[in-house]
Amino acid sequence: MLLYLLLILTVCMLSLMCFNKYTKNSSSAKTLKIIFLSASFLIMFAYSVMRTNIGYDYRMYAKGFSVMGAEGFSSIMYLDWEFGFNIFTKIIYIFTKDVRVYMAIIAAVCLAGPFYVIFRHSKNVWLSVLVYINLYFFYCTMNFLRQSMAISIVLFAYTFLIDRKLWHYTMLILIAAMFHSTVLILLPVYFIINFKPSLRIPLLYAYLVLWVFISSNATLDLITEYVHSEYRESVFLTRGLGIIHAVIPTIILGFGVFLLLKFVKPKNIAESDRNIIVQTNLMYFSYFWILVMLRHALFERFSYYTYVLVILYIPELIAFADEKYKDYLNRKFNTELKSREVTETEQKSLIAKYKRNRKILNIAITALVILITVSYNIYGLTAYARGVHGIYPYTSWLM
Repeated sequence: MLLYLLLILTVCMLSLMCFNKYTKNSSSAKTLKIIFLSASFLIMFAYSVMRTNIGYDYRMYAKGFSVMGAEGFSSIMYLDWEFGFNIFTKIIYIFTKDVRVYMAIIAAVCLAGPFYVIFRHSKNVWLSVLVYINLYFFYCTMNFLRQSMAISIVLFAYTFLIDRKLWHYTMLILIAAMFHSTVLILLPVYFIINFKPSLRIPLLYAYLVLWVFISSNATLDLITEYVHSEYRESVFLTRGLGIIHAVIPTIILGFGVFLLLKFVKPKNIAESDRNIIVQTNLMYFSYFWILVMLRHALFERFSYYTYVLVILYIPELIAFADEKYKDYLNRKFNTELKSREVTETEQKSLIAKYKRNRKILNIAITALVILITVSYNIYGLTAYARGVHGIYPYTSWLM
């Protein structure tokens, strides 16, 4: 567990070096952002590359690499794996028989999408990286290899999603489906991300969740008669995950819904509010599948595709809350000026006080996010025999 805690500590140290009061408004801010992200993801890449038998599915994929490579292109079918991943595996085998190189290439693909989306869209890159690690998304890349490659492609598609480029978005989702077919669940997402703030949306999802808990067993029994019958009596379908895995999503979405309903007017939506609307709608979709997985663990996989965007959503919420608090303080300041005579010295004192209050609130929320997510990370490393996603204890082929 020490190595994973060291990873978190290293990212925190890098963030302090790259983002502080001396670098905040410097001309090298963009360069420092690139340096921070490159260093952080290079360290994660090293963790992935040097591992051996880390991740519950590691041995399965190592065996698949050998078997598919040995049989060549006489067949592109292997187990129930998607043909795109199989072809990808066979091509790599042509150039190397070393499973370590194979895992390194997969790791590079899995980490490329998160790097891109954080660099391009995050309002707080160091916090996004910490959340990416603490909420198990990085650990997932060492276990669910095919799905993590699909998730990485989805993160590249995010730009097309928010820019409303349907065909570009659809094309990338179809490419991602060549690595994990469950990603097709994202095709209808394109049409739900612009729902205006309203209580009707969470109520609709609540109704759907209620329906799942009432009638899902009968529905799944019918479906598994024809599709993936191997899951019919599987614990992944008959049992759910612990409710603790829904605590953080509940807090995040609850905070987001509160801010959205309080400060965003459906009839007068500002362009600056568009990101939080889109990301909240994505979190509704994630939260639905997170609640479903409490009933059927297998559906955890569906939640990953949009829940991973929480790495953008949390910084977005903090920035949004800060902006609204700033507006509140500005109104309060103007009221002070109108209600009584305020000297220039008093004005400067008020401004300094309000800036200090903003800073305290921002630090408090950020510290709370770090505390909760790091605690969740430690829970995942200690609550299971091999840690979440089978990543503990860490073993390397270097030793």
